[in-house]
Amino acid sequence: MNLDFSELLNVTFVTFSVDTISIIKLSNRMAGDFKFFVVVVVFGSLCACVHSQCDAAAFESLENVGEEIAMGTNYFRYNASSSSIAHHSSCTLCYLLSTTAQRIYFCNRSQEQLSYLINGLCVFLRIYNSRICQGIVSVYRDEVLYVAGQLLLTPKQLCAVLIENCGEAYNPFKANWTVALPDVPKPPVQPRQQPKPDQPVLRVLHLADIHFDPHYAEGSEADCNDPLCCHKNSTKKSMKVKRAAGRWGTAGLCDLPIKTMILLFEHLQDEAEFDYAIWTGDLPPHNVWNQTRNGQLHAYEYLLQLFNEYLPNKLIFSALGNHESAPADSFPPHFKTLPNKYSISWLYDALAEGWSATVDPEQKETVRDSIKRRASYVVEVKPGFRIISVNTNYCIKTNFWLYLNETDPDGTLSWLAEELQKAENEGAKVHIIGHIPPGHETCLKEWSRNYNIIAQRYENVIRAQFFGHTHSDSFTVSYDQSGSDVRPSNVMFVAPSVTTFAYCLPAYRIYTIDGGHENSTWEVLDIETYILNVTEANQTGERPKWKFSYRFKETYGLKSILPDQMDNLIRKFSTNDTSVVKVVAKPDFVNCFLPIQQLMRLVFTSPLSSFNNRHPLAIVIFNNL
Repeated sequence: MNLDFSELLNVTFVTFSVDTISIIKLSNRMAGDFKFFVVVVVFGSLCACVHSQCDAAAFESLENVGEEIAMGTNYFRYNASSSSIAHHSSCTLCYLLSTTAQRIYFCNRSQEQLSYLINGLCVFLRIYNSRICQGIVSVYRDEVLYVAGQLLLTPKQLCAVLIENCGEAYNPFKANWTVALPDVPKPPVQPRQQPKPDQPVLRVLHLADIHFDPHYAEGSEADCNDPLCCHKNSTKKSMKVKRAAGRWGTAGLCDLPIKTMILLFEHLQDEAEFDYAIWTGDLPPHNVWNQTRNGQLHAYEYLLQLFNEYLPNKLIFSALGNHESAPADSFPPHFKTLPNKYSISWLYDALAEGWSATVDPEQKETVRDSIKRRASYVVEVKPGFRIISVNTNYCIKTNFWLYLNETDPDGTLSWLAEELQKAENEGAKVHIIGHIPPGHETCLKEWSRNYNIIAQRYENVIRAQFFGHTHSDSFTVSYDQSGSDVRPSNVMFVAPSVTTFAYCLPAYRIYTIDGGHENSTWEVLDIETYILNVTEANQTGERPKWKFSYRFKETYGLKSILPDQMDNLIRKFSTNDTSVVKVVAKPDFVNCFLPIQQLMRLVFTSPLSSFNNRHPLAIVIFNNL
């Protein structure tokens, strides 16, 4: 017996009244994160099943459930028209989907039937078209089902994990964990002072979030309904292109053409002056529904080829982005019971060979082994100065492997503390590089909290921290609350993206570092940002040129960019200081923007209230229209 759509609703949505369902709206956040959709539905199907009962008669046959759902698109209208209820809607929809899938699972249906249902829901809710829905289900199904099969979560617990302030308390796993630091008391805090003028300096290139797209097609639709546009299939053949993808890239939901990435490397080879480079991850495009392990490795090998061809004599220090894996965001720790087919060694082993290639022979074996273990490593760049690369993908919420055990995956934070203790013992200074800034909304709070504890303990050792992931030109200041006064102690520098996704102009940074002399402090002295105006080049037909955009200290009138000065700058932003606002309003130096955003988006949080006193941060994000 096949089930019509109304019967399906009666069975699966029993906990919701029609009035409740009718006000559900699919928020912009949900619409932009199809990975979230799949995790909700599949996790809900298995994790929450213990709390449900199934009317088996009502589900005698699910053969046509997907078709019934698709045919019922006129029953409910989901849209993103009301931003004021976006969070409530996401939370309600999460609970709805996980409850629905849980009931389907409890009927003992096969993976194929469940996948069919998920795809039907994806299409019915107009999250994406069937091509993308099928792709994302196919890519994520096996691993998500394996993880979900190990867990027992209620729908409310699941949604609390995936959405802030949704469902039950934030951490349904009760995973309040704290990394054990080396048993060495924190020495007195050393005042951080600006180095003497006219000292030798180093220039450090920072590339973040390249996301090059081999399938970028000039003239294709740049304003499509897919999560990634500017592909030949971004628009149906019967439809006219509304906004054509430009020759050199498009500021929109499009990633970077290969020719524009090559243009960047030609520019770096011929014009940019720097001593070494850091690359903080995310190389493949955002088409996560159509990615394979071999494809990810091919992209990585291509980047190494470009580094070797255009920058053969430069040291490159890399960090791992969340898009390097396949599926994206999937980074299983080394669980003893993990089946080999889910192991991440296919990626870490490749990184170990590539990243250790330029390390001196004495450090090479140690660096390679560390990368194979946790995709993190430490390297001595110069006597008394080290770079530590941290795999921050062990904190991203959509790394579903963490739900098996969130506590310090692969011992990464314990390892970080040990390396910082070694540096402290030997009087060395450290720069930390990573992909996801700790404290970012996509990073699990307990991981961020523990990272912050480590950063506060070793603030005498850590001179700078560099991250990417956000695609925005931004910085973060963290505060020490251990004494009677709240004191700014650390700064995280977050670089803008090379990709144009989403609605960005390509950009990179060069930091001036006090280094290369006997009394080097290894402090960041200033930041230069460079941009490529692909929009202008597409209009004029001329070959685009990378141009200097702005210098941080000069633009904001700072004496330095040490923590106390950055704290003062944040306070100016928080009080809407007109002199600062005027500077931010200059359209020529900020790279990343969204059409619906205001000229400047400021996220300012009081140190005493942020993260419930667990992870005090103040964040400023610059955007341009």
